[in-house]
Amino acid sequence: MLVWLGGAALIFMAFVITVEALLRKFANVSLGSIDEISIYVFAVAATCAFGHTLIHRAHIRIEIVRNLFGARVRLGFDLLALGAFVLVFGIIAIYATQLALDSWAAGARSVTVLRVPLVWPQGIWAVGMIFTALSGPSPRVPMQRAIRPRWLRRTRSKWS
Repeated sequence: MLVWLGGAALIFMAFVITVEALLRKFANVSLGSIDEISIYVFAVAATCAFGHTLIHRAHIRIEIVRNLFGARVRLGFDLLALGAFVLVFGIIAIYATQLALDSWAAGARSVTVLRVPLVWPQGIWAVGMIFTALSGPSPRVPMQRAIRPRWLRRTRSKWS
């Protein structure tokens, strides 16, 4: 659901940016601060999509090289990729959270006409990064199902 909302927000912002560009070109009128809002929408939508893409195994991978190996080696590659994913997004989540907290402590605002308190877009972005990092160890990731012990594979959970 959240991914559909993010996709709809991106499509809506593309429409608004197109209208604004046409208004500037032909009517010499600007809607104002659309670029700033679109940046916030893009950042939030992207962080919503990262974890969803991992859970549905839709990230771009080098299948040609990976498929040359047996199942155990592919599982090793998958574990390595998942570990790198969780590590990178975990580090980004830590720094994003620190950035949002620093903006909150300093009362930082954007240097545009909107003067948006930066804690809001940065905080939402940080929460998205945290959820993305936590989606790696999720039991919904197909690879996680493959490495479960046999006795757990026989049981069905609400996430299988």
